[in-house]
Amino acid sequence: RLRFLRVAEDAAGKIPYYITSADETLLAFAGLWDNRRTPDGERLTTFTIITTTPNELVARLRDRMPVTLDPADYRTWRQADDPRSVLKAPPVEMLQCYAVSSRVNGPEERRAGPHRASPVMCRAMKASARSFSY
Repeated sequence: RLRFLRVAEDAAGKIPYYITSADETLLAFAGLWDNRRTPDGERLTTFTIITTTPNELVARLRDRMPVTLDPADYRTWRQADDPRSVLKAPPVEMLQCYAVSSRVNGPEERRAGPHRASPVMCRAMKASARSFSY
């Protein structure tokens, strides 16, 4: 399942948040990739995830977020001469967010996945992004 983590800071310190789709389905991020040869002949594959101004939910945590494509926009993103119309933040209702343990920063925990610490807090964020404070 594709998801992303954002870290917010409050008086208690840094708090990581796990963000995924509201219906637990896959999120598709807009990105670019390239294969090329380095000067010494090795193959190099690179990629980047395109970011945009965040929606109201993620704006409480960070000043940018991944461009998240709606399935109806996949063809436009992959085939249009000018796909800029799909480079936008998803609606707040499309996402859910959980405060998670700071253990997600450890190597073993990254492999195991996020440790959900406070799903109730972020469900409230989803329902009322304007009133969220941390």
